[in-house]
Amino acid sequence: MMKPSRSPVASVSPSFIEPPAFATDRKRRIVYWNRGAEKLLGVEGDAVVGCTLDEVLSDGILDTIGGACVLEIPGGGRTDRTIYLLRAEPPSSESCPLSHRERGIVALLADGYAALNIAARLGLSHATIRNHIQNILRKLGVHSQVEAVSLSLRRGWVGRFDVESAPALAASA
Repeated sequence: MMKPSRSPVASVSPSFIEPPAFATDRKRRIVYWNRGAEKLLGVEGDAVVGCTLDEVLSDGILDTIGGACVLEIPGGGRTDRTIYLLRAEPPSSESCPLSHRERGIVALLADGYAALNIAARLGLSHATIRNHIQNILRKLGVHSQVEAVSLSLRRGWVGRFDVESAPALAASA
């Protein structure tokens, strides 16, 4: 007696919608618009492919829909692409447990700085930065710097562009 085989595709819910995403070329023309973006933004993909991003989305719309992860993919000039992965849910209303200084340190960690480099950039001792990092890990309930950065970015507590405000952190030391 043969058992009926189950296809992995058959187990996927028909209501599954792919995560909202779209892509642009180097001139900010939309080259890809998926069903998730159609549902979230209420715009058909066929209607926007070939249009510029400015023609389709008003200023700040990406921020109001919960943020976007922007991936820039270099392709040798004419084939450069930018992919926008949208977050369908609104940003977390949780308040950030980190101080202004700690958020700045997490932003620097997100940008790839090590504790020693952060100390030099902020004019603080390496031990002070290590203490801040340990406090960050404790407050967030995580075990590594990578987890702290990931959680902070996902919850919208810090952004990669917060690094620009890092020199101002030295003044508040």
